[in-house]
Amino acid sequence: AIVLFLENRNEFFKKKWMWYTTLGVFLLGIVFTYSRIHWGIILVLIFSYGAIRNKKNAAILFICSCIVYALFWNSLIHRGNTPIDPIKTTSGRSKIWQGGLMIAKNHPFFGNGLRTFEVIFPQPEKLQRPNGSFVVNAWHNDFLQVYLESGIFALITFLWIYYTIARTGISLLKNKSLFSEDKDIILGVIFALSAFLMEGFVGGFVVSPIFTHVFRLLLVLLSYYYLQTKPDQAFTK
Repeated sequence: AIVLFLENRNEFFKKKWMWYTTLGVFLLGIVFTYSRIHWGIILVLIFSYGAIRNKKNAAILFICSCIVYALFWNSLIHRGNTPIDPIKTTSGRSKIWQGGLMIAKNHPFFGNGLRTFEVIFPQPEKLQRPNGSFVVNAWHNDFLQVYLESGIFALITFLWIYYTIARTGISLLKNKSLFSEDKDIILGVIFALSAFLMEGFVGGFVVSPIFTHVFRLLLVLLSYYYLQTKPDQAFTK
């Protein structure tokens, strides 16, 4: 997402082909993750970029995405059937979420503790292997994960973080004291954090030790630019 909005930054990409090549590498990597939500997020980012910045570049990226998908059609088509029958193609998530809602009815306000999925899931036989181990060990939804583990107040706090991100990002983009170069990065950070939000509905980063650090890094970047507009609150120039 950040690279997407740096197409005119010569200090990062001296030639336009370098920008296209970098995005192409990212695109191939995301396609081969076989993650349908990531495919969807890529399309959202491309169309958003086209609406905000450059329709021509967005069209080229979209066509390239279609070409990549067509080239590997036989390998990818079985992962792309979600819109045809979303219930059957949720990889068991519907069973997980139904179990989570059952628990929520009994404990609407308080959580059940961290990493307690295998202990509290109400219908373990639906997700267990013959040897008794679980196929999954998380709720595959960040909001459900936070709610069931830490309770309703933690969920409200989690949602408040995203609200603060949106409010801060918009105020920074409207701030006239920031250079346009800074706003390129800010815009990329906002869309990157939005990608975390979208992915959180079917997967998420809360239980990932790697993605939680990426999320925090993006928050640090956004905070850095916010402090540039509040020099009296900054720790350092």
